[in-house]
Amino acid sequence: MEVKLEKLIEKIKNEGVGSAQKEADKVIKDAQHKAKNELESAQKEIKIQEENSKKEIDSYRSNANNSIKQAARDTIISVRDEIKKLFNNALNKKISNSFDEDLIKNIIFEIAKNWSEGKDLDVVVNGIDVDKLQKMVTEQVRNELENSIEIKLDKKISHGFRIGIKGEDMHYDFTDESILDTLKLYLNPKLNKILSEK
Repeated sequence: MEVKLEKLIEKIKNEGVGSAQKEADKVIKDAQHKAKNELESAQKEIKIQEENSKKEIDSYRSNANNSIKQAARDTIISVRDEIKKLFNNALNKKISNSFDEDLIKNIIFEIAKNWSEGKDLDVVVNGIDVDKLQKMVTEQVRNELENSIEIKLDKKISHGFRIGIKGEDMHYDFTDESILDTLKLYLNPKLNKILSEK
């Protein structure tokens, strides 16, 4: 009886332990399978996050590069425009300073001698002494030509003069604005070319 009891205890023990071992093995296997799935899922999520982060970094880098390039272009254009402005101002000042009574008198006299063919001339001027110029021109014309030349002040002109035949619409424009505009036609393309070179 003792042997049977021992066998029975042994059998219960083996079946219980075996069943418990099977259950433990199943729990471990399920836990391993679940852990493996969770690890794979976490790795996929990490990969997605890495790709998204890389895309965001690339996008920020591209936007930053574009912003830098745009800022550089804007700076170049701004500097180029300032250089043109300084050049135009310097040229305008040089032209304005070149007009004195003696130079204007000589130009008026040459125009009267070669263009007006004895016709009377009107001159509008600013930036110089009109009375002094009138005296200088009248003296020279009286001695060498038959023309009469009337010189008037025109405050719309900053420097220089316009000359034309009395009663006619045609005139020569020697104002600093006109000369500057004419010079800019020839100088600014060259200046633009210089400023455009890298």
